[in-house]
Amino acid sequence: MRVIRLRWAGSVETMPDVLERHATRTVLTRDEFVSFLADKTLLERLPPLADVAGVAALTAWDHAGAITGAVPDVTCGGWSTDGRRRRAGAGPRPDRIVRPPS
Repeated sequence: MRVIRLRWAGSVETMPDVLERHATRTVLTRDEFVSFLADKTLLERLPPLADVAGVAALTAWDHAGAITGAVPDVTCGGWSTDGRRRRAGAGPRPDRIVRPPS
């Protein structure tokens, strides 16, 4: 038996409601919030679902049968293995940007 765990923080296509909720708690629009997240990755983009599926298919392929106990990183370089950001981002964290009271 082979075991593979994909390191993946989600794709824009899989979490529209979550992104909308987080964006409404900040002064950012949804698109600005997605751009904010993308800017925090080494590739400066979020992984599309097709990329995640491609890595899953690659690791399930018979020719990759020697791969087991691996954790492919499909985050576009967003996080290191110890949970710290690989690259410092500019500006405040989005969860600390709050809308002013009305």
